[in-house]
Amino acid sequence: MEQVGLTSSDSSVARSAFMDTVLKTFEDSHTDYCVLRNYSRLPHDCDHDVDILVHPRHLTLAKDLLVRAGRICGWSKCATVCRFGDVGSYFASERDVGQTLLIDLFTGIHSKGIPYASADFILRTCRRHRGFSVAAPGVEAATILMNELLMSGRIKERNRAKDRIISLATSDAHHFVGCLESCIGRQLTGWLFDEATSGHWEAIEANHKRLRRIIAWRAFSRTPIRQIAATCHFIWGHVQHRWRHPLGFFVVLSGPDGSGKTTVARHLEGYWQSVFHKGCLHIHGEFQVLPRLRILKRLWSTISRKPLESEPDFTKRHSGVSVRPHPMGRSLLYLSYYIWDYLLGHILLMWWKGKDRLIVADRYFYDYFFQLKNKKLPHWLLNVLVRTIPQPELIIYLERSAKKIYHDKDELTVEEIKRQQATIRQLVGRLPNAEVVDANHGVSETALQIQHLIFRAMARKST
Repeated sequence: MEQVGLTSSDSSVARSAFMDTVLKTFEDSHTDYCVLRNYSRLPHDCDHDVDILVHPRHLTLAKDLLVRAGRICGWSKCATVCRFGDVGSYFASERDVGQTLLIDLFTGIHSKGIPYASADFILRTCRRHRGFSVAAPGVEAATILMNELLMSGRIKERNRAKDRIISLATSDAHHFVGCLESCIGRQLTGWLFDEATSGHWEAIEANHKRLRRIIAWRAFSRTPIRQIAATCHFIWGHVQHRWRHPLGFFVVLSGPDGSGKTTVARHLEGYWQSVFHKGCLHIHGEFQVLPRLRILKRLWSTISRKPLESEPDFTKRHSGVSVRPHPMGRSLLYLSYYIWDYLLGHILLMWWKGKDRLIVADRYFYDYFFQLKNKKLPHWLLNVLVRTIPQPELIIYLERSAKKIYHDKDELTVEEIKRQQATIRQLVGRLPNAEVVDANHGVSETALQIQHLIFRAMARKST
């Protein structure tokens, strides 16, 4: 177990220093590369992601150089996404909690394995900008246009993309046409240039499907064997990523009721989406593959016309002292039912992680060890069953003052909170992927500490 604290610094300065080191490392190694887009403010003002085209023979070297630059600046690679011709490396700062940078390395310019621009032409005509290599203005305009169009069928308004395309293409028509014509043909390239520089976006977007068909037909008709192999490679890369090396991550938050698990979980979900642009899932107890027993009890009550046993009112002060542990037989009955939900959860978890989602559980099987109502369950049985459930990559114990928990949510007495905390400490002390986080300093700070631990766990998994 390890307790983690926060540090703070200017995030843009940290990213800029790292990116500056990356570019200098590339220059010193004489790597054949160029920054494709959004390089006007680099390296002093760095966004959250950078696209770099490298020659295929230098891809392995480029990946090593990124890691080397990270070591120099105190950034570690926390995740890698490898597909056909693309390697996306997510880096997280070891000193500045919560600071991340995505660096995409490309060996070709393609859509789903089908090339739409000449990588050789782009590398051959790259220019110098503040001491590093960048794509020509016309190339930047062409790749922005084609990437937006082939990905979503329209040119989005983000970062004033339409204005940038018009400005860059108008100033550098030669390179706009040169990087596209070998893949989509001179006639279609000329039409795209005329429509783009005239701002006729509706006409371009209306023909995006036709554009895809033409690009695919040219690729498969000119080099059929190579293109079939490239498409298979692209598909296999997605399969590998989804089932063998997904970005998805499963974290469990543990602590007595009132320790802030649900609130922290919401902050983690928002942070994951801001970094990886992927959805999140919130688990409260089980995976809910099977219906909750209370639903079945209500159904039985309706069928048998017998009233349900009243539930304890947890809104009353000190209501915890009125809740007695379940009898052994009742606890075993609940456990024998819900363990099947956890076992079936293996399938769901594999699917969710393949979608690159963050799965946050603010209640999980470990609650059986310390909950008051399950106090009579034998721990030897729980220790056996805990090996059969889906294992989280990270278990976080939110450690807060028992008096603070009682003040915020007085469902349990201070004595009961302390008993549960002692049991949780013993539990996480013997789990290899458990960490203790001081949650006494606010939700945002606690969530940042946990995100830092998530990045470290992802880095261990990716090595």
